[in-house]
Amino acid sequence: MTSAPTSPGRRERHKRTTRQALEEAALVLFARDGFDATTVEAIAERAEVSPRTFFRYFAAKEEVLDMGWAERRERLARLVREAPAVADDLAAAVAALEGIAVDFEAERHRVVLRAAAVASSPGRAARRRARRRTPAGAAAARDRPAGPALRSAPRPVS
Repeated sequence: MTSAPTSPGRRERHKRTTRQALEEAALVLFARDGFDATTVEAIAERAEVSPRTFFRYFAAKEEVLDMGWAERRERLARLVREAPAVADDLAAAVAALEGIAVDFEAERHRVVLRAAAVASSPGRAARRRARRRTPAGAAAARDRPAGPALRSAPRPVS
């Protein structure tokens, strides 16, 4: 006997709503005032919770910028692993990316706010640029096809 999927209870829905309110408040304030100038107190006030509540969800304001990347990476890996055996690696990767792209489309405004937040902090922007200057980061940026070319034709492997 299979059990029917259950929807989250009221407590879980409230936790999700509170977390989303904190993330939204933080991202808006980061974009408006700059990451470095935004305080946890300001985020909590905008989300209509206490600073203590903020720290129940995040250890520091930097964690707000994570936006579930660990879960998304795991979902991407799972989608690749679950791809049909007949699919080649490229087809499996494209299908997996298309599977998670829906999440990003739904959160487009948050992704834009996150980018503005990172850009507003000289330290965060410098760390991002430094990652691109590593040999692996430079190679990834150089070899990354732009836009639709990713799906149109694979690059030859040398």
